[in-house]
Amino acid sequence: MIAPEKVTQTALTLVDTPFQHQGRKPGLGLDCIGVPIVVAQQLGLGDFDEVEYSRNPDGQLKQKIETVCEPIFLQPGALLIFKISVEAQHCGIFTGIGSGADGLVHAWDIADKVVHQRLGDWRRKIVGCYGLPGVDYV
Repeated sequence: MIAPEKVTQTALTLVDTPFQHQGRKPGLGLDCIGVPIVVAQQLGLGDFDEVEYSRNPDGQLKQKIETVCEPIFLQPGALLIFKISVEAQHCGIFTGIGSGADGLVHAWDIADKVVHQRLGDWRRKIVGCYGLPGVDYV
């Protein structure tokens, strides 16, 4: 089993990777689902990758995640799914709680890169919180 801290550390190594729709190459290009997919691949935690998806969400990606990842309470290393408009359409890795660690690593097209920022207003958009397989969540 992998510690959740290893998930967050690995996610943080992806910060500043340029945003690229369907990107899966750390340092070269990632999209939001690419972040947890690459983290899971790098840590040997399984593969839930899907590539033939559009930029317009249809809910299928959330369904795929739910076949591989179990719902958990919010905690470091969790995969968060967000609803911005009609469907769940964005995701990232939660990096921690308290003393300024309330953060999110995600590939954000508006920033044009992978960023680590406070969860802040993203919190109210959460529609799912999942544990990656093989991680020892509390």
